[in-house]
This record gives sequence, C-alpha cells and structure tokens, in this order.
Amino acid sequence: MNKDYTAIGFRQGCFNFSNKLTNGVRRRLVICETLFKTIFLIFVCGISLQACQNYGVKTVQPGIIDAAQIEKITAALIARQQPETEAQGQQIQALTEAVTALSNGQDTLGTEELVNTAITGLAQGKTTGAKALFAQLAENSQTEAKQKAGALRHLGILASLDNTQDALAAYRRATELEPNDAGGWRQLGRLLNQTGKSDEAIVAFQKQLELAETNQDQTNIAESYSNLADVYQARSEFNTAIKLYQKALQVNEALANQAVIAKNYNDLGNAYFNTTDLSGQAIACYQKALQLHEAIGDQQQIARQYDNLGNAYQKRGDLPNTLVMYQKALQLYEKLHVKTGIAINYRNLGIVYKTSKDLDKAIEMLQKASQIDQQLGDKNGLAIDYNHLGLAYQLKGNKTEAKRYYLLSMELFRILNNQDDAEPIRDLLDEL
Repeated sequence: MNKDYTAIGFRQGCFNFSNKLTNGVRRRLVICETLFKTIFLIFVCGISLQACQNYGVKTVQPGIIDAAQIEKITAALIARQQPETEAQGQQIQALTEAVTALSNGQDTLGTEELVNTAITGLAQGKTTGAKALFAQLAENSQTEAKQKAGALRHLGILASLDNTQDALAAYRRATELEPNDAGGWRQLGRLLNQTGKSDEAIVAFQKQLELAETNQDQTNIAESYSNLADVYQARSEFNTAIKLYQKALQVNEALANQAVIAKNYNDLGNAYFNTTDLSGQAIACYQKALQLHEAIGDQQQIARQYDNLGNAYQKRGDLPNTLVMYQKALQLYEKLHVKTGIAINYRNLGIVYKTSKDLDKAIEMLQKASQIDQQLGDKNGLAIDYNHLGLAYQLKGNKTEAKRYYLLSMELFRILNNQDDAEPIRDLLDEL
C-alpha cells in the first residue's frame, strides 16, 4: 500500500457511511438489485442458451485472442483506476483471468459472436457485455456451484471497476458457493478493505490464510499476511502491520521471489514511515527495495523508491538527500514519460526549495507542476500546487500573487468538497 505522494503536508480524508439498515436486510437488498440488473443485462444483450440450442448458433471457440491481446485489454481496464495502487497487482491478475476465461469460452454460455462483442467492448473499457455473459451462467440453474462461483468472481472484478456494491454482492455469493477457494476470499477482502469495511476484510483475509495453510500454499500464505497487513496499515495500526509484513517477507524470502520481496520491503518502509521511526528503518527498507528493483530492472519501481526515500529524508529534515532523491525520481519519470510522476516530483522539489528559502526555484518548480496537473485534470494536485505557490509568494512578500494563488487553491478544494485543506488557507488569507 503506497502513500499518496501528492498530498504531502495534508491530511487524508475518508468517507464514513452510516448503516441505517441491518446487515442482513442490506445484503438481501443488494443481492436483489444485482439480480435485477443481471436479468436486465441478459435481456438487453439477447443472450439465451435455449435460443443457441434451438437455432444451432455457433458456440465460442477457445482462444479467440492471444496472450498479448489479453494483456493489452487488461492494461486498458486497469488504467481506469486512479490513482495507481499496490492492490492493482491483484486486480491485474483477476482481470487477466476474467478476460482469458471469456476468450476461451469458460464460465459463459455465450455464442462466439457475443463473446467477440464483449471482448471488443472490454478493449474499449466497456464491461456491460462481458458482465452479462458471466452473470447469465451464474444464474443458470443447470450450472454447477463451482462454475457459478468462477463466473461470479469474474463478474466481481469487472463490476469493481464501476460498481462496488454489485462487485461485493458477486464476491460474497462466490464465497458462499465455493467457500474453499482462497482467491474468492482474497478478492472479497481486497474490495472490503478498499471500501473501509476493515473488520469484514480481516475475516476474509484470515479465511484466505486458513485455506492457504491447509493447502500448504506458501505463496498464498505470504500474500494473506501481506493483505492482512494492508488492512491494519489502513487502520493506522502500524505495529501490527509491521509484524504481518515481516511474516510475509520471511515466507517470500524462502520462496526467493525477488519482485515480491521488493514489494514487502516497500510496504514495510511505508509502515515504518508512518511511525515515529527514530532509527531510520523506513530508509533502510526503501533502500533494500531499491536495490532489488535495480537488479530486476523495473524502472518505474526504481523511480517510486527514489520518491519514498525523498519523503523519508524530508521527514527527518535531511534536505540535501531529499533533493537528490526527488531529482533522481524526476529524471526517471521524465525518461519513462510518466506525467503524474513528473508533476509530483516538481511539486516535491518546489516544497523542498520553499522550505530551504530558495523561493525563486520553489516557484519555478511549483509552476511546472501546476502546468502538468492542468494537463492531467488533477484538481487535487493543482490545489496543492497553488497552495504552495501562495506560501512561496507570501514568503517573498508578494501579497497580491499570494492572495491570487490562495483563492485558486481554496476554490479547487471547495469543488473537491475538501474543507479540511481549505480551512487553513482561509487563515492564511486573513494574515495577508
């Protein structure tokens, strides 16, 4: 679980939803709603197993698309998720499985024409056709429970891209139909954690761990520890998260999976970063992750570790090393043409220069960040850029420009309904 580097110096908000219905009633309503949507989708798409049988419609042939096309479609779907998160690794795996199953005619009752149409839709980021095909099989009375569960897991990952409640309903039903499938519990737990249902997420991941231990599946055991740690990290229970990440690391080191070990060190570094960490353990973990990613040759992950190290050095007040790390990250992101990373590091550099009172350089960096954030349409990043530009101009004694940027920042935070970050800017305006 990565920190949000765009929000340095700002509190992160979260939405808490009130539960006015009992869990049982709420769950039945969600399932009923999902079933209604499923029937509607099937009707709209004209999917009918009986019709296929009656009229001799050609059934789907395995392997409609190859592995490279599946990877491309998965990348297009995952790109809809912003911002990028560590959980995307598991999403990519689940989406790949769903697209592959669709291509091979598994867990669907569709014709080749309907499958082709659904795959074309997925390539365009449209999931309706594919969801309808998986939903049809899940509702078919002649389908075995195991196959229904598989279809529901595929339906769940596709629904998670745009409808969390439908996804949760699908995953929950999948675990009911096939309770001994660890993957179903993993996906359910991931989505529960993502939606703030941490207690339920812990139950799901513990079930994943129990099944992994029963099957002596070391890879799944390590993943379960890491998933549980992610939940405790999100709950700000950092010491518990650290212990679980360490357990995951111990198992993965025995498996010698370097990429996963690097991720474990990154996660551990994040957990230490969020504690007082007087001994510099976060920096040690990030450096270890950096070394592993350098050996693997993953340039984007190398850039991410430079970012992490910059954040850790900045937290310790080591501005020279902070600048070095952010500059290295910026160079790599520019080489990789990753605009989000470029904007973040221009912003980070601007904040460091502002802290060290190099105000002209700070303004230059922050203006570059704001230009890219405007291109990206990143209102939150732009609001932060403007806020720090206001601070820099205020320190320079230019009250007119300071006021202009404070007002721009406050308006963007208002649009984003972020009063926690807008309120301090009102105080700064009052000081002018």
